[in-house]
Amino acid sequence: SGAAIAADNHDTKPLHGGVVAQAKDVDYELVSGADKLQLYVRDHGKPADVAGMAAKVTLLTGTEKQDVRKRSANYVFPQSV
Repeated sequence: SGAAIAADNHDTKPLHGGVVAQAKDVDYELVSGADKLQLYVRDHGKPADVAGMAAKVTLLTGTEKQDVRKRSANYVFPQSV
């Protein structure tokens, strides 16, 4: 009997100029700008359905800490800071 091995051809390169982290085949790309943060979520390279999900980002500036929470109906979590 033969065994099949699935190769992971998952590419985790940033598509929007941000920083990418991966967990369970889902890519999270955080893009920061002067006045906003955007989180792009991809499942196996395609935009993930994140309707009803929420994101939390902790911003650190010197000794100050700010938690930012955002809900979104699409795959981009735009947030002004």
